Amino acid sequence: MLVNPYRNRGPLRRHDEFFGRRQELSEIYRAVAQGHYVSLVGERRVGKTSILNALGFEEFRRYFGVPTHLRFVSLNSQYCTTGDESAFIQLLVSQIGRATGTKTRGTSPEALRRVAREIEDMVPRYQVIILLDEVDVLVHNRNISPELFAYLRAWTEEFQIPFVVASKEGSVDLFLDAESSGSPFWNLFQLLYVGPMSPTEADELVRVPAERCKRAFNEPEVERVLLLGGHQPYFLQLAADCMFDAKLKSNDRVDFDTVMQDFRFKADAHLEYLVGHIPTSEREALVAFVQHGTRPEPKALSGLLKKGVLLEEHGTLRPFSQALADVVRAAEVAAVPGGTFFQRAAYFFRD
Repeated sequence: MLVNPYRNRGPLRRHDEFFGRRQELSEIYRAVAQGHYVSLVGERRVGKTSILNALGFEEFRRYFGVPTHLRFVSLNSQYCTTGDESAFIQLLVSQIGRATGTKTRGTSPEALRRVAREIEDMVPRYQVIILLDEVDVLVHNRNISPELFAYLRAWTEEFQIPFVVASKEGSVDLFLDAESSGSPFWNLFQLLYVGPMSPTEADELVRVPAERCKRAFNEPEVERVLLLGGHQPYFLQLAADCMFDAKLKSNDRVDFDTVMQDFRFKADAHLEYLVGHIPTSEREALVAFVQHGTRPEPKALSGLLKKGVLLEEHGTLRPFSQALADVVRAAEVAAVPGGTFFQRAAYFFRD
């Protein structure tokens, strides 16, 4: 039975499903090997969690020559959405144990010191790196005080245990500037922005899975997928999914209008969320560009290009997806009392 290879909508957990992002992986590996801290920031569904997962793939560790004594400890902050500091510490200590074989358990800050000392006494001694996903959830949890982050800074510096954290862009900015006891922890991090894929990476993501199934896309099909998904991994996956299904159902005689309709059905809510969550100045610039052809002013243009919402190819500027342009054009028609179309989308599809 032939299985559609583009169906996965969640974070990638196998190296053969992971495409591109070699530059990001190289930078992170190099940074943590030198004891530096990294903060991955980017828009929703851009692939931050997949990058964190990929750091632990043995195939990538070998490719980049990552020393065997480096041990990556993964922790998703969603487990601590409403929990307190003791729950977080318990989970962190437990995850360290899974990655290194340490026996220490506990819920107090002292447990972190004990497990770090246990690692120091191990032969061979491991270098532990903490991978903390959705860290903005932890930061905004009212049951966790800034003092915990102050303690984490002291702990990581004393025992040389770097962190790699991932969050949506702008979600922890207030804590970087705040004069609270936890703010010095965030100042340890060097920022690594995760934006759209490069054209080469996007092309690889579209072509390779279908080729592996012996149902390769032809050039017009690849072109249509890229016009729908741009360089955004999530939307590329959706577009390729629709194209692959159409090939199977039609015996390779693809009706592109049907593919577009299928993509719109699956993608519109996510496109609305995307536009509803970008800064107001960028959203207004995007609407003016799509509806009236007005080129965004430099700051807004830079933000839209960085996020991959707009693409500039061969001197021509366009929305990354034909479907995105259609959604933006429909925005004024969809406005109702209580807020604009995008404001309502931002509410209903909020994190």
